[in-house]
Amino acid sequence: DVDVVAGVRSAAAARRRLPPGVDTLVCDLTDDDAVAALTHALAVRRVTDVICTIGFFPTFVPEEDRRLAEAVDYEATVRLIRAAAAAGLPGRFVLVSSLGIDLTTPSARLLDASLGGVLRQKAKAEAALRGTAGLDWAIVRPGLLDVTRPAGGVLLGPAGRWTGDAARDAVGPGGPVACATPFVASSGAVCAATRRQVAEVCVAAVREGGFSR
Repeated sequence: DVDVVAGVRSAAAARRRLPPGVDTLVCDLTDDDAVAALTHALAVRRVTDVICTIGFFPTFVPEEDRRLAEAVDYEATVRLIRAAAAAGLPGRFVLVSSLGIDLTTPSARLLDASLGGVLRQKAKAEAALRGTAGLDWAIVRPGLLDVTRPAGGVLLGPAGRWTGDAARDAVGPGGPVACATPFVASSGAVCAATRRQVAEVCVAAVREGGFSR
């Protein structure tokens, strides 16, 4: 069992989205002055690990999405990284990023262009985390999040590779398959995971060794 503190942007958001009784830490990471207050809060509450799921909600207005992607997926994430490092986080910083941030496929580049360059901003956030001294870190790169389909198992593989074939997953790990697009495997299977699966991977990343150091 673990004690969880949910980081939220506002108390109103916490009331809307979280069940009663969940401990919260209110901090607006889009604020330039957030780092000092958050550093203090992490230290006082003796937070040992951080799972960062920061991401913007697209408006599909190009200029606004470019602004939000940079402000949230990069700048706000970097503020959280800086606060964790300054607080001397004793455990691990887990960053939920995205499949396709290397932009090696046409579909990844199309997705990036459609969502304000968000994959480029996530790539910058990953680089900032890797370059932060003193933090033990892990990066999780899910593809499409799917809450309606039955899911197979999750297979872990090298960066930029994925599996989405539920039937193959049920047989057992046979190695990840390359995706023809960020979300479609070479077999035609959708490279999707449920939010619960992503959460389970993040918790495993906190508990298991063998990551950045």
